[in-house]
Amino acid sequence: MNRSLHSIQGDSKYFVLACLSDKFWQKLLPMLDEYGDFRDPKYRTNTGRVEHRGELCERLQTIFGKRPADSWLIDLEAAGVPCGPIHRLEEALEDPQVVANEAVISLTHPTHGSYRAPNNPIRFAHADTGPRGYAPDLGEHTDEVLREIGYSEDDVLALHTNRVVRHGPTTEPNAIPNIY
Repeated sequence: MNRSLHSIQGDSKYFVLACLSDKFWQKLLPMLDEYGDFRDPKYRTNTGRVEHRGELCERLQTIFGKRPADSWLIDLEAAGVPCGPIHRLEEALEDPQVVANEAVISLTHPTHGSYRAPNNPIRFAHADTGPRGYAPDLGEHTDEVLREIGYSEDDVLALHTNRVVRHGPTTEPNAIPNIY
């Protein structure tokens, strides 16, 4: 585990500060100069910062808690310090990068309607690599799979009659599925 990654809470939300090398620590230092001696020799190397991590993280948290996370992120990015917001799920889905990369797409389920799903991150110019349909309901393809692996119609009927497998999806939207 890399001990140089650290989540920080701004005044309202969290962000990640990733000074993974001495180069990035040097870029952060001018922002910290007004808050005390972060140029202390014990913080000079990544090894020293990891060794004094508890103290350092506590000091950084106190400083970064004084302003909104978004304000810090703007300054950190401008300084070339690796950082990024830690989103709640609903925020992550609306992140400009997620939207621009079409990382989440809308699909339509025939019973349940429209829903959002992760898109395939691997894209090819002349190949459809996205989702190929909706997530099936519990039991929706049971009969089909049983037939594919060699069960006869009578075998499938017996499995249903003995409540070993479930019938296909319910037809009522938002209904609680009957397991048998």
